[in-house]
Amino acid sequence: MFEGIKNLFKSKSSLALLGIILLSIFFRFFLLGTVPPGLYPDVAVNGMDAIHANETGDYKIFYPANNGREGLFMNMSAVVFKVFGTGLWQLRAAGALAGVLTVIGIYLLGKEIFDKRIGIFVALFMSTSFWAVGFSRIGFRAILVPFVLVWGSYFLFKAFKGNRFIYYILSGLVFGLGFHTYIAYKAAVLIFAVIFGYKIFLEKGYFKKSWLRIGVFGIGLVLLAFPILYYQQTHKGDAARTGQVSVFNPAVNKGNLVKTLAITSAKGLGMYNFYGDPNSRHNFKSLPALNPLVGIAFLFGLYVSFKFIFQNFKNRDDQFFGFLFLIIDFFVMMIPSVLTEEGMPHSLRAIGTMPFAFLFAGIGVDFLLKNKKFKVKNILIPLLGLIILVDFTLYFVVWAQSPETRGQFNESYVEASRYLNTQPKSEKKYVIINTGGVLVDGLPVAAQTYKFVTYGKSQVDFLTEDQAIATRFEKGSIVILAIKDEKLIRVLNLKCPGGGLYTYNPGEPMEFSAFKISQNESCIR
Repeated sequence: MFEGIKNLFKSKSSLALLGIILLSIFFRFFLLGTVPPGLYPDVAVNGMDAIHANETGDYKIFYPANNGREGLFMNMSAVVFKVFGTGLWQLRAAGALAGVLTVIGIYLLGKEIFDKRIGIFVALFMSTSFWAVGFSRIGFRAILVPFVLVWGSYFLFKAFKGNRFIYYILSGLVFGLGFHTYIAYKAAVLIFAVIFGYKIFLEKGYFKKSWLRIGVFGIGLVLLAFPILYYQQTHKGDAARTGQVSVFNPAVNKGNLVKTLAITSAKGLGMYNFYGDPNSRHNFKSLPALNPLVGIAFLFGLYVSFKFIFQNFKNRDDQFFGFLFLIIDFFVMMIPSVLTEEGMPHSLRAIGTMPFAFLFAGIGVDFLLKNKKFKVKNILIPLLGLIILVDFTLYFVVWAQSPETRGQFNESYVEASRYLNTQPKSEKKYVIINTGGVLVDGLPVAAQTYKFVTYGKSQVDFLTEDQAIATRFEKGSIVILAIKDEKLIRVLNLKCPGGGLYTYNPGEPMEFSAFKISQNESCIR
């Protein structure tokens, strides 16, 4: 059944593949507790949900806080916490593991659709890519989307080639699992509809021969997808984010939907080679999603794929279907990003295109190697080495150490939390969350970073700014300010005249402020 996996290391390319897998492990687990720096509050929410799930035994199918999130990733993190304890690297480990497994899966898919050489190139590009590595390490649930698409597609191609029940079942189950990953995955429904429509209406005798297998695929998909789809249908208020950023929202398109769609489509297509995601958490300085050399191969791969489709439209063989499948998947999974205007181009919402973009790049390299006039073969090894070196330097050196990146990941929150963890248990500790943002458990979401880092290490009371003004702090208390605010500091000085403000790591991205209440007098209200 799993002969593709069992024979993984029995081919001539086994050494290269083993090296790629080890490379993908290194890129995803190296310094996982410190890179990315800090801890973004949205990720901390995931961690706190996983902690609470372990404490209560309530592993939710959908976690409604923070605009709502599918539960699979949080529940995977809960398992990691049970085995390895809580911490920053443990919080990111589920995504890192999913990233490694996706690299293995993309090799198998590339080999299954095309050949081993393309599979090797695709796996190599994904193993070190800033885009793929970055989302494998952040702790966002969206990294499960490429994993599901790659493995579901691999089993589906095995099903089509061998017409065996087991692969139809596995593909349906994996694709059904995808609905538990990230909202952008729902676009994959179009993939199933188009691919099976093609098979049924354009391949003579396919439906008569395979109708029962198609049914098995559908049953497997619905079996896993139904619980969360039913939940979301009956709890529509739990996921508000989609409507807020949709191009169909009049507040977003400003009365001109066609123009807005044209702009988002152009930005979405340009993301891979020209202008990338401007969000510093996802990218560095709006660089294209693909390494320039991989991006060139990607363009050649697009050219080869469309050319093959047009030239072989009348002779629709298995190779034609492979190219068609790739094109359909890529453009369908671009839809979630194109249908939103905020932050475009948006590499997170376009994450479903990731495996197919790398497949195009693999096809492009294969084409260049076969075409002697490009003379790529003579410099292939240096070029691949350059790709790996550039990807490593960009992620671990340039991006990870950038002050902007460290600020975006709220490194100051983590440093303040670690400071609290070192203080005597006898001292009362407070954190004033004087920030904006979505409310989680009655507090701005920033509180979640402090809660996660101090969990099990320090007892902390969390207050909004209004609550802090009304609170009488105990003698010897330590009060952390999430944001240094002169007005709030004046209030604390008036309330607690014997106290004083201390600034730690001044001038650095991890700078934070602590107001220490006098040991001799408590505050007045």
